[in-house]
Amino acid sequence: MNMYNIRYILYILAFFIYTSLILIPLMSNSNGIDMPSYLRKTLISVPILFIIVGKIISITEKRKNQKRYVTDIGIVLGLTFASTFYLLDFS
Repeated sequence: MNMYNIRYILYILAFFIYTSLILIPLMSNSNGIDMPSYLRKTLISVPILFIIVGKIISITEKRKNQKRYVTDIGIVLGLTFASTFYLLDFS
């Protein structure tokens, strides 16, 4: 399996985890169960990490083929800053 397939597998996993983020609160609220904040932060941060890793793989492939990869670097930096600030929010 080459890096191209791994990148898309990571994107698909991130999509399924984000979909579960919609379903989990709906199920927990109907049962009266509150979801802890650390679980919420983990469930949001893991798909962002998958997307960042997929974009890094994309950047290395574009560097090999000598294509433009500036926008991918911007996406990686933006997602990294956003996830870092989200994880450091202690409220």
